Amino acid sequence: MFLAGVRGLAVARQRVMELVLVDRTIDLRFFEVRHLDGRRVRLSTRESQVLRYFVEHRGRTISRDELGKIVWRHAPEVLSRAPDVMIARLRRRLEIDPADPRVLVTIFGEGYVLLADEADRPITLAFCSTARPAVYFGEVGVDPGRAAFVDRSGAITASMTATELELVRALLEADGAIVERDVLARRLGGCWRMVSDAVYRLRRKLERVPSAPRHLLGVRGIGYRLSSTEVNAGASFTTSEERLGNERRSA
Repeated sequence: MFLAGVRGLAVARQRVMELVLVDRTIDLRFFEVRHLDGRRVRLSTRESQVLRYFVEHRGRTISRDELGKIVWRHAPEVLSRAPDVMIARLRRRLEIDPADPRVLVTIFGEGYVLLADEADRPITLAFCSTARPAVYFGEVGVDPGRAAFVDRSGAITASMTATELELVRALLEADGAIVERDVLARRLGGCWRMVSDAVYRLRRKLERVPSAPRHLLGVRGIGYRLSSTEVNAGASFTTSEERLGNERRSA
C-alpha cells in the first residue's frame, strides 16, 4: 500500500491528525482506521501513540531502543519484544500485505522507517494549524494531540486511553467552566460511573495528591471542570462546591 496523504503533525505547533492511505484513513485523533468500504477499526492508545511518533519522524529510521525508551520508557539495558510486536500490529493496520510491507519497513540492523515523500510513495501532508498546544497544570501538561501527559520539556510522562482523552477534550473545550455529568456521560458514550472512573484515573496522572485535587475539580451533584490555577484543597473547596451546586439546583 502506498501512502496517499497525511493530514493534520509537528511544523511549529501543528499536528498531523490523519494518515491517508490508498484504501483507508488512519485517524490519530480518534484512534480509528476508516476503510473505503465503510468498515471502522479502533486503534489502541498505544498503537496510535507509536504510529504518531513514526509520522512525526517520517523518513527517519527509528531503532528498537529508541521506541522502547520513548514509548515504553524502557532503560537502555532492557531487552523487550514490545517494539517488534507493536510493529507487527501496525503493519496489519497499514499494509495491504503485512508480510511485504511498503509503508512501515525494516532497515536491517538499524530499525524501522515510515516511508514518505518519495517519488514512488506519494504522500500529501495536510496540517491542522489550529491544533491546541499542551496545557499545563502546575508541572504536568495535558497534550490532547499526542493523547498524553507531558513534563515541562514536552516529554511524555503518561499516555491516555481513548476514554480519558475524550474527557480531557470535553473539559478543555469548556475553558474552565463546569461540564455537567450527563453531558460528559453522553460524550463518553456511557454512564456516570464511566465518567467517575475516568476522572479517578486522570487525577492519578495529573494531580500531585489525587485525593485532594487542585486542578480536576468536582462540583458536587453537577459535574467537573479543569482549572489551570491551583484551587486550595480542603474544607474551603468543599464549601465552594456545595455553594455552586446549590446555586445551580435553585436556578
